[in-house]
Amino acid sequence: MLLALLQGLDMSLSTEILEFMAKGMLAISIAGILPLLLAPPFKSYPYFEGEFDVTGMDTVVDQLKLLDDYLEHGGFREVVRHQYKVKEWRKECGEKIARSRLKRLRYYQLAKMIDDGHAYRFRLIRTDHRRFKFSKRTVKHVDSMYSYSYEDILRRHKAMIFKKQHQGGQTEKVG
Repeated sequence: MLLALLQGLDMSLSTEILEFMAKGMLAISIAGILPLLLAPPFKSYPYFEGEFDVTGMDTVVDQLKLLDDYLEHGGFREVVRHQYKVKEWRKECGEKIARSRLKRLRYYQLAKMIDDGHAYRFRLIRTDHRRFKFSKRTVKHVDSMYSYSYEDILRRHKAMIFKKQHQGGQTEKVG
């Protein structure tokens, strides 16, 4: 149909229309490809997600006590394992930047993605049992959320170890 319309027009006018259409198609294809080229090639930041069930506890919960209990009962191993994953992620991102032709843009994108100050997220969860018509359902909802850096958690863990060693030394002297 378009071809029949163009054949009926003057030849100079049809070439102008074809040039205009070609430029339009080129602009549309560039507009579609450009965001793909400029998008960050990195995976998302590897956050550590932890949950503490605080059902039945007071409304004011000491999140640091919960964190200390978690670290004391094997959670610190998981934190260290996750820190290794973060280092591997950074290494992979560095390799992608080294291969990229847009190094300055990739460095900027990576700097915006890094969130080491909030890398370890812990949610306090409360569970409610609700009745819906003839069935009883368990509903979990987030009471609050806290985030820490690896350095914060490491500091808490070292303080716990020091406190245990210090308390242990005093009990030996008394006994």
